Amino acid sequence: MHSEPINVAKFSNHSPNLFVTSSFDRDVKMWDSRQKPLKPCYTVSSSRGIVMVLFSHDDLYLLVSGVDNEVKQLLAVDGKIQTDFGIVSSGSGHNYTRSYYMNGRDYIISGSCEEPIIRVCCAQTGRRLRDISLEGSGRGSSIFVQSLRSDPFRHFHMAVLVAYARPMSKYEIIKVNLLSSSQSDEEYQAGFNICNSYGKGG
Repeated sequence: MHSEPINVAKFSNHSPNLFVTSSFDRDVKMWDSRQKPLKPCYTVSSSRGIVMVLFSHDDLYLLVSGVDNEVKQLLAVDGKIQTDFGIVSSGSGHNYTRSYYMNGRDYIISGSCEEPIIRVCCAQTGRRLRDISLEGSGRGSSIFVQSLRSDPFRHFHMAVLVAYARPMSKYEIIKVNLLSSSQSDEEYQAGFNICNSYGKGG
């Protein structure tokens, strides 16, 4: 199915026979389980290895996250690029990026494992709406975004898994409320300063 190990396999939300796979071989492939896994429905190739792929809740789109901030939204029906989010790469081949939908499929949240930044983008236009910089408080160590998920029940809320550079293997989950401007809220009691910035581009 792929020339390198498959990182993610995701079934469609509404069509139980369709699923997608992604791999560091730089390909995303759509499959139909009613057919033999010899030829995919289609293949979309990327310039970098693919960390993950997932369907939007209504199955209209695929959200693809490649190594070092390559984030794109594809039309699920044929794999054509609908939105390229144009996030600037850091130049690292180990900066693994993960992206998810927020508030249904209105927004995209994205973070990479060698950066302390969460990026919020409009899913339809690709415009960068907000950057959230996570700064460790009183720990004397840099932190990095390992993964993140939006809250399925509360709009503009998310949870972020972060890792500290020192000590090694120190991880923590924090909650972020994008609607709050106060750092004293309960979402920020994990000892973090959250600095908001706004930008138009990658």
